[in-house]
Amino acid sequence: MFTRQFVNEFDDIIDDVNDKVHSEILNIYSEVINVTPVDTGDLRQHWEYLKLNKYRWIIVNDLDYAESINRGRRFVGEKTYGSLQLPDGWEPMITEMWEDIRL
Repeated sequence: MFTRQFVNEFDDIIDDVNDKVHSEILNIYSEVINVTPVDTGDLRQHWEYLKLNKYRWIIVNDLDYAESINRGRRFVGEKTYGSLQLPDGWEPMITEMWEDIRL
């Protein structure tokens, strides 16, 4: 049977991991805001991060055109979609951040 001390130490480890995850989410959130293309500023102002449970966080933007920015700059027929400021979308940034936070 586990001793109370062992359980407390395990809880402390879990809290430390959660603090590290929260810290990384804040770093990613700040970076997302910083690299978000700005025309009117609406897209940048609509980012938020949410805690889903003890170990899961998400960063979301509820504007309709956020998905267009997510996919990067592309051409469909004669029409151009996406941002000149973020031509590759979020994928390169997400990949780089993932490499930085892997345990």
